Amino acid sequence: MVDDWKRYHVETIEIYARLLALMRAGVPAHADETALLVNEHRAQITKWFYDCTVEIHAGLGEMYVHDERFRQSINKVGDGLAEYLSPAIAARYAGK
Repeated sequence: MVDDWKRYHVETIEIYARLLALMRAGVPAHADETALLVNEHRAQITKWFYDCTVEIHAGLGEMYVHDERFRQSINKVGDGLAEYLSPAIAARYAGK
């Protein structure tokens, strides 16, 4: 169980670090490169926790900025990451 948690955490940090790199490079939240990482993020949630549907993922994206606990946790990886990830998730599912 501890090893699983460590693997999950490493995967999460890797995805967040790649998103942070895009953010710092000025890549828009709605860009194709960002959408690919949003897909990875959703797949990772499904892999480790539950079937993360588009609707659930979109709700999580909103929670990442509206719930201070999530915002602080995500922003530990880099300032502004939650505020980048949230619209990236929303943009990924816009029009669906």
